[in-house]
Amino acid sequence: MKNFILITTGFAIAVVCYIIWQKIIDNRTQPIEVEHANYKVSMNSIASYFRTLGVIKGVDVPFISSTDNEKLKRIIIPDTPSDKKSIIVGVYNEQTEKVSHLKMIIADDIDSEIENALSKGFVVLQ
Repeated sequence: MKNFILITTGFAIAVVCYIIWQKIIDNRTQPIEVEHANYKVSMNSIASYFRTLGVIKGVDVPFISSTDNEKLKRIIIPDTPSDKKSIIVGVYNEQTEKVSHLKMIIADDIDSEIENALSKGFVVLQ
């Protein structure tokens, strides 16, 4: 039973990720915001950013992604300088089926927690 729940949860997350990417790519109506962070970005700073947006659990789906993601190459995003690291953070609203916030962060560095999470390219935060 435990394995079934894990598999079902994993499948549900994969479906949400796919839907979000399709909405970002096909229906993006706003330009991507770019933030230049002259510091090491941490998972805590990303969580704080989402809190300032007033993300509503069950309605909004916050996510982070590597800018190396193949799907992102279809979106016009700024180049990252070779001495910097970049990530995409955003919020997908399940009720409107639109991405309500989308931001690229170009930073001096990102912490290992973010790097580990993004080793798969895309992460839905719960």
